[in-house]
Amino acid sequence: MVDSSYNAAYQPYPCLIPDKGINDFAVLSGVGEFPITCILENLGLRRRLKPLDINGVSAGEIIFALDAASKTGQRNVTIIMHSFSFVKPRDPQYEVMTPRKHVIRRFERTCRFLAGHANIFRVRTMVSLTEDELQSLSNSSHHLINSAPARLSLFRYWEQAKDEIV
Repeated sequence: MVDSSYNAAYQPYPCLIPDKGINDFAVLSGVGEFPITCILENLGLRRRLKPLDINGVSAGEIIFALDAASKTGQRNVTIIMHSFSFVKPRDPQYEVMTPRKHVIRRFERTCRFLAGHANIFRVRTMVSLTEDELQSLSNSSHHLINSAPARLSLFRYWEQAKDEIV
């Protein structure tokens, strides 16, 4: 069984999975866990973990996390998105929506980066992993959380503020 519910940014609450400090594949209670990869946002007085959610971090921050993982030996980076990631609801029932163009651009930039670096990064789905691969992954995990450059986080704040106006 494989899961991706662990999110260090939400430890210890509201996540009920015990805080294990993981940021790479691990086996927890017999379940293979691909935690949502987190980076450290460090803006002076504000230090917090940010999960790699296409809605919540910039393409620059995702690319930073990917580069850092490849340099430190972290073998797995988990980026999440939701079915509604590319739209901004204008009402509670999602009857009126507008495209979230900056999130779409963020996703496209991340995909272009991965495609352009296919010799370094291998994009996989959980269902494509074999038991042998999962065992190998559990023996070679690196649970590092890298601190993103402040300029990348500041750019994201500007990008999100602009989205709120439009």
